Amino acid sequence: MLAEELRNLSVEDVLLPILNGTTQGMIVSRPDGELVLWNENAGNELNIDKESNIFDLFIDFCDENFIPYGYEKFPVNITSETGVAQQNAIVVLMQENKRILWLSLNVKRIYIGDNVYILTSFSDVSQIMEVKLKILENEKQLHLLVASLDDIVFETTAEGIILNYWVNDPKSLFYVPDYFLNKNIQELFPPDLATSFLSLIQDSLRNRISNEMEYQSPFDSHRDNWYRIQTRPIRLMEDRVAVIVSDITERIKREEITRINEQKFNQAFQYSGIGMAMVNQYGVCVEANKTLCKILGYTLSELTTMSFHEYTHPDDLDKDVQNMEKLRLGEMDSYTMEKRYKHKKGHFIWCLLTLSKVSDANGILVFFIAQVQDISLLKKNVEILQRQKGQLKTAMFDLETKIQQLEEFNKIVAHNLRGPVVNIKMLIQEILTAESENDRSEYLQLLQSSSDGLAEILQELIEVLEIRNQQTIPFHPCDFEQLYHKVVQQSIIEIQSKEAIVTTDFQVKGIYYYRIYLESIMLNLLSNALKYSVEGKRPHIHIRTYHDRNNVCLSFEDNGIGIDLHKYGNQLFKFRKTFHRGFDSKGVGLFMTRCQIESLGGKITVKSEPGKGSIFTVHFYLHLDGPIVTI
Repeated sequence: MLAEELRNLSVEDVLLPILNGTTQGMIVSRPDGELVLWNENAGNELNIDKESNIFDLFIDFCDENFIPYGYEKFPVNITSETGVAQQNAIVVLMQENKRILWLSLNVKRIYIGDNVYILTSFSDVSQIMEVKLKILENEKQLHLLVASLDDIVFETTAEGIILNYWVNDPKSLFYVPDYFLNKNIQELFPPDLATSFLSLIQDSLRNRISNEMEYQSPFDSHRDNWYRIQTRPIRLMEDRVAVIVSDITERIKREEITRINEQKFNQAFQYSGIGMAMVNQYGVCVEANKTLCKILGYTLSELTTMSFHEYTHPDDLDKDVQNMEKLRLGEMDSYTMEKRYKHKKGHFIWCLLTLSKVSDANGILVFFIAQVQDISLLKKNVEILQRQKGQLKTAMFDLETKIQQLEEFNKIVAHNLRGPVVNIKMLIQEILTAESENDRSEYLQLLQSSSDGLAEILQELIEVLEIRNQQTIPFHPCDFEQLYHKVVQQSIIEIQSKEAIVTTDFQVKGIYYYRIYLESIMLNLLSNALKYSVEGKRPHIHIRTYHDRNNVCLSFEDNGIGIDLHKYGNQLFKFRKTFHRGFDSKGVGLFMTRCQIESLGGKITVKSEPGKGSIFTVHFYLHLDGPIVTI
């Protein structure tokens, strides 16, 4: 009877009460898509009119992955074609206001009388989907975050029970998850370590703060590993704590290496046998060891308030500053230089400085490291050695000169004495065999003359020997000005007769020397300048003293006839050598002068050209530890 009654009812009579009695949108259509009925919710949501086809209503919708539906895959078509109901099919529409409309479709066939209809109902699930998507996005971000971390995160109760975990590398877990989940920390770790963990967890919950501690793995499989555990309260949960475990083994190893290196550096720095300091960019010691304080005489507190400019010798400062700037700019890795530091007591110390720089990871200067070695004794020894080397060289030269002079002297003796001795021997023989008194008298006169010549030669040789053999010569302060006036008085007649002009320039006032020798030297050189003047030309003689490096020079410059040094240079100061005819010269004066000068470790040189005068220069070698010094 009921079936018969339904058969007699229209679609409207059967479905309108249902369509109007729900909050869902509902549409009744034929299998070909023609609309039959729809309720107000569906009409408002989809803007339905009488001409609409159900497929047209959903033509712009996509699936939940935002892929457009084809006709074959649309849920209504599937039900129409196959009769298979579609439940909770999600369809998506991007509306003009950029809002996404999410609908959940339910589609099934219904039979009214002999007719088949398609009932499509839908609900707006946009808010639910937005929340779901946000949850999925948060979950995705959480997975990405966890994947980017090397840490292990546990969710733990106040009692220490592990409820959940997040880890990027499961191999870093001590146990498989099935073993530690829902177990208490006290079951997994040694008692002392578990007690410390629980204390951190409970303190984090009680005070809503984060805690942390570092510990070494208690497990044999990870015995050398170090970890940091952090406990953080979870927001909105009163009895949950996030426990974050980080592997800090590499950091601990680096710190240990750094600690060892720092200890090595500190040991090398503090107990080094050379002075060391850390210097900032302003040249002030940030730190200095005891050796440097001992070298400079300052305390550490004094050095930390002074720039190195204050205790560097002025002559060494510019070079040091320039090198330091090049080092700061990276133009050099380090530099080494000898420099003088001013000791606290006021004297200067020679030191060997090596400076290098320490930079941070960005190449920015942190500080300089200065290594300072006291080389004052070394410098003094080098100076002594150089001086002794110079003295030895001078002594060797003097010895060679004396040997050469001795050879010359032997030749002189052999040559100069041979003639008079042979003459005397021949004259004696002639006297013994003379036939007349007149002949004997003439031979006696010749014998007398030869005897006088021999005596003169012997006297000159004796004087030379006296110069050479004098072992102790008294030195006196000799004033050049005073000696000049004395020798001028001795030569005043010749000066006036030749109307000579004599000028002086005594830049060095005097020296310690053997006064008799110095007077003789000056007299001989002045006499030579007057004697060998150009006839008819007024003599002009300039006498001066000056410093040449570490020595004193005495020069006599004249405008006389000069000497051909190419011809006579190697004979100039030899015994009885003369180079100009028509002058009363025996060739002894310059020889005696050279002997006097060289006997006291000096030398005499000459510059001369024929017709252009001569310059005779006496070089007095000064010795700081000897008698020849300036006054």
